[in-house]
Amino acid sequence: MRFNIILKVIANILIISLLMSCSNEDTSQKTAQQGKKNQKIESVKERALARWNALIEKDWTAAYSYESPSYRKNYARRDFINSFGQAVTWVSIKHLSTTPVNKILADVKLELVSIYNMEGNPVKVPSNTTERWQLIDNKWWHIKEEKQNLPKQNQDK
Repeated sequence: MRFNIILKVIANILIISLLMSCSNEDTSQKTAQQGKKNQKIESVKERALARWNALIEKDWTAAYSYESPSYRKNYARRDFINSFGQAVTWVSIKHLSTTPVNKILADVKLELVSIYNMEGNPVKVPSNTTERWQLIDNKWWHIKEEKQNLPKQNQDK
């Protein structure tokens, strides 16, 4: 009788250990998946901030390099530069959030601080903007809204 009790205790311990082992594997897989997701989100955040820092510094070549391959195929760097007006000066950028849309698209919400020249007086204005980014070949690319008035030719890259 004592032997039966010992066997039951050992069997219960083995069952509990097996269940805990399975649970740990599921947790490990979920943690690994979450880590990959966070890494992708961090990557798009870094690229969005780098793009805006290039725009703030007026490093047009660097900023243009973050545009999607299809945009760069259809629009020359000169067209990209000309798509920005000169009435505003960008001062700083801050990441607010990144929201995955699906496996290859993410929306990045940013706070941009600009200085507008209002009748000779500079006025600092914060504003929020949301950008769409696309994952292509494991790299995030900015999806620029294509303006109707830009020429569709690839010159002056």
